[in-house]
Amino acid sequence: MKIPSGDGVRLLRHDLTAVGGRYTGSEPGRALSFAGILNDMERTGRQENEATLAKDVLEAMVRMIEEQVRDHRIHSLRGRSGGWPGAGLWGAALRHVCDVSPSINRRTEDEAGHGTAYADRFNRLIDYSSQKHGVDAGLIRAVIRAESGFDPRATSSKGAMGLMQLMPETARDLGVDDPYDPVQNVMAGTEYLKTLLHRYNGDTNTALAAYNWGMGNVERNPGRLPEETKTYITRITRYRDEAAV
Repeated sequence: MKIPSGDGVRLLRHDLTAVGGRYTGSEPGRALSFAGILNDMERTGRQENEATLAKDVLEAMVRMIEEQVRDHRIHSLRGRSGGWPGAGLWGAALRHVCDVSPSINRRTEDEAGHGTAYADRFNRLIDYSSQKHGVDAGLIRAVIRAESGFDPRATSSKGAMGLMQLMPETARDLGVDDPYDPVQNVMAGTEYLKTLLHRYNGDTNTALAAYNWGMGNVERNPGRLPEETKTYITRITRYRDEAAV
């Protein structure tokens, strides 16, 4: 995990401090400023256990933002516009913690990997989205692999965009400003996947069919899935099983 340092920390500290507000730190009764959480990040960055570091920083960020919500200084993690913010506090913090950038392009970094090696780049983002929305991380990862091969700049012939191949109308409905931004795409795509799972009472295959073919098509034609959708479900199931081994 890459913890911001040097100029990166100073810039992020400036951005966060400009927003104002406080959060409750890891110590009982301890109130810290945004600058304080960055100091904690720098200090924690010297610890050896990377997994513990990622968990601690993420939990601190969540506590900070939840306090902002309670104080009504911001209305939700999505922000006032209803969208997943690509810039500003939440997007910037999550990108630093998960070590992703909205300008990532797999084609320039993993020419021959077909996304398999490059997939590790998004592990922390996927794990966080999984925890946030209560969707299995293996399922999210398998959907991304099937949809885009872990290429955040992928665009289909039908206009689907980004890691989870959000269609323009779906992206708008989910409040996504930039479908090619990994943070916005994965957070919104996972939310949509959760909605489908809830709609179909946890039936993963039906949820995947709706993700691929559309809810209307699935509900108007139950039991009559096209071969493309059947293949899609089989592929994701295989990817999920391979990752679980």
